[in-house]
Amino acid sequence: KSTAAQAAEAVASALAEGFAPAVIGEALSLAANELIVNAFKHGFAGRKQGALDIAVASGDVLTISIADDGKGLPDDFSLAGSSHLGLRLVRSVIEEDLKGTLSLDRTTKGSRALLTLRR
Repeated sequence: KSTAAQAAEAVASALAEGFAPAVIGEALSLAANELIVNAFKHGFAGRKQGALDIAVASGDVLTISIADDGKGLPDDFSLAGSSHLGLRLVRSVIEEDLKGTLSLDRTTKGSRALLTLRR
């Protein structure tokens, strides 16, 4: 399976648990897909392979974590100051439309995006 398919399955699983209506699930799927594409495009640039870990947890809070073992975010990276259209769209959908939070962090092995929504 492709990682995009895995992300879609993870979101579908959360929907099956009754967390979110289909419209929210669609928005989450699009946001997750964009973050996965960014991992491949930027994190794995110049590499033949890399590892991507997608995790979903739901309860009163839905979290989707997308982590890679790529080159990591630049030291001066700021999500709020990002000029990348894809990240601006993801941030807008998560924070403004869905009233959730989005964070992007450096990890010891690469980068991690964390999307969080409350019921």
